Amino acid sequence: MGVKDLDQLPARILRLRLRLMRYASKIEYIPGSRNHVADALSRAPSGLPSRIDVMLVEELEASTSIISSINPMIEEIKEAQQLDAVCQEV
Repeated sequence: MGVKDLDQLPARILRLRLRLMRYASKIEYIPGSRNHVADALSRAPSGLPSRIDVMLVEELEASTSIISSINPMIEEIKEAQQLDAVCQEV
């Protein structure tokens, strides 16, 4: 991970190095011209969304609406628990 002895490092860097030592990692430099994945992830999408993108958005919207409809039920449950004698003992 480096060439400095651990006792020569600042305390903050030493703590970070000690945390990272438990992981087996390999850091490899890839020039930007060869790193296509990072390049693709950092760019804004171009063109129309794919069918999968549309399906994911629809699924996310459906999940969000389900959570919104459950929210009043959660409040009712909280109120019922506050009034319940057994829950008060716990």
